[in-house]
Amino acid sequence: MEKKSHEVSLSTIGSGAAVELFGEELRKVLSNIADVNTAAEAKREISLRILIKPSKDRSYGAVQVICTSRLAPVKPYETSMHMGLEGGEVKAFEEDAHQFELIKIPGRTEAGGGES
Repeated sequence: MEKKSHEVSLSTIGSGAAVELFGEELRKVLSNIADVNTAAEAKREISLRILIKPSKDRSYGAVQVICTSRLAPVKPYETSMHMGLEGGEVKAFEEDAHQFELIKIPGRTEAGGGES
């Protein structure tokens, strides 16, 4: 039985590898767009590269299919901390441990770790 050859195209190269790799990167991009922890309007990018290294006699070529994506980074979470000496050591807390609390909130813990 004779094997039928087909001309190479984007959809046939690597038995569909380029299309499959693109699909995987597209899923990553769509997931990144849906992530509320990323900037909504940031540009995302998918790159599909086909590398062909011909033989010396130019009768065939080794092919690499490379697909990558650039995603929007996760937005930074911003906070602050208060620092001071305690027992000769520098300590840091997100809340000012020396600030007087006007209202006691049940279940809220003090900056030093104890419950109010």
